[in-house]
Amino acid sequence: MTKKAAGPDFRVGLIGVGPATEIIARSYRYVSGAAVVAVADVNAERAAKLAARLGVAAYGDYRDLIAQGGVDAVEIHGRADEHLAVAQAAGQMKKHFAVHKPLALSRADARAIIGAADAAGVRAMMIDPLMHHPLVLAAKAKLDEALVGEVQMLRWKSHAGGASSFGAALDPAKFSGDAGHFLLAPAYDKAAAIEFLLGPIAEVSGYGGAAVRMISFKFAAPGRFGVHEAVYSPDLSMQTEAMPVDNGVEITGTDGVLWVRNLTATMVEAPKLMLKRKSEVTVWDDKAEYDFAHVLAAVRNDWVAFLRGGKARATLADGLRALTVNLAAEAAVRESRPIHLEKFRQDRQDQQDQEDQILRV
Repeated sequence: MTKKAAGPDFRVGLIGVGPATEIIARSYRYVSGAAVVAVADVNAERAAKLAARLGVAAYGDYRDLIAQGGVDAVEIHGRADEHLAVAQAAGQMKKHFAVHKPLALSRADARAIIGAADAAGVRAMMIDPLMHHPLVLAAKAKLDEALVGEVQMLRWKSHAGGASSFGAALDPAKFSGDAGHFLLAPAYDKAAAIEFLLGPIAEVSGYGGAAVRMISFKFAAPGRFGVHEAVYSPDLSMQTEAMPVDNGVEITGTDGVLWVRNLTATMVEAPKLMLKRKSEVTVWDDKAEYDFAHVLAAVRNDWVAFLRGGKARATLADGLRALTVNLAAEAAVRESRPIHLEKFRQDRQDQQDQEDQILRV
């Protein structure tokens, strides 16, 4: 990585302090044209401690950061059910914003976030590290080259280790009924990255237990299917710099198999990217390029490029679509039946239109 020059074009505020916030802030050292200048959290003491380590301003109220923090843009983290209020406040003050996935916990809130950005005329995007991850981008390139032939199946495994740093925070027993659970709640699924790799999802089915969740997909492309498994193991340990969730992908085609491993944490050391094509095996394993610090810096470099007028890799519309897939998955688990995405989307749209009409009356 090459360190940036002094004098940022964009001064950024981070709203919502979590386990990865300090790592995120420090990743800006490798981003050209932007710097973190302030952090905010409802826990003012937590914000102050982090700000002291970073040498930036601290706020206990995000509205004060937006209004007084001297920022040009903000990253919105924290609870997903609070994203709309923060986005609206940023829009009202004409600040650009990026919302960490999930965009919201309801389609109505997600649409309102998009509306807030449009009404304010600010640039807004979704932060989804997997959509910027060098391994995911490399896998997409291999698929576009048809190196596995015609894609038939995707298997995505998200495995959380409770014995790792921050692992206890993912214990489902402590998040019973909480829509913000990082691993098992539908809104934290990997829908955006899965659709990026294999195209639109047409139908979902699902199964769920106390510490496990499995969602199966039928893609719009004929003869193409997938599954996402999320599991929490309280006594499992893994190497990680942030959330201890090992994400791995296996994509099977008519000519071969593509594996992507250790996207966000390392449960077992293995080649990061490997292809078995016909009778040949190829391994790509640049651990420096694929480490977590590079991933976070890649996200922020794309964010700055977007602020300068470029195209967002993960748009708010992508966030709305991913949320819809996950809400449909939640319905599939609850109702024990397949859910067709287009009908689900239209039903929710009709419901929202009816609610909007009632409010207008």
